[in-house]
Amino acid sequence: MPSSWKHFFLLPPLLIASVGVSRAQPALPAADAMLYDPAQLPSFTGVVRRFTLTPRGDIDGFIFAAGGEVKTPPHLSTEIAYAIRIGDSVTVHGLKAAALPLIQAASVTDAASGTTVIDNGPAGPRRAPPPPPPPPQQP
Repeated sequence: MPSSWKHFFLLPPLLIASVGVSRAQPALPAADAMLYDPAQLPSFTGVVRRFTLTPRGDIDGFIFAAGGEVKTPPHLSTEIAYAIRIGDSVTVHGLKAAALPLIQAASVTDAASGTTVIDNGPAGPRRAPPPPPPPPQQP
């Protein structure tokens, strides 16, 4: 008889939970799909004078030769290291701070190699990080 009491009290919550789970869920974009187009953001062009680093040693941005700082997320450190060199002219699509010479980059394109690094967010548990681009071939 005691087991019937357990079923009596456990059955309604289980039914409610199963009904809630069976409702239609909105479709999520694929892991590699971009949520926005960085080319729609304002663009800024400059020559890379030096990289800025996190305390751990990851690249988290760079400084333009004419002044101004570009911030990039640390999860793009490897891609930026392979795609951009000091002295390269780059085009950055992103948002500029109102009171500071600071740009938060959504994408960075190297004019010399044509390589573009796009911030799609950090790699999640279901998504492997993208492979770094091959180094540019030098004659």
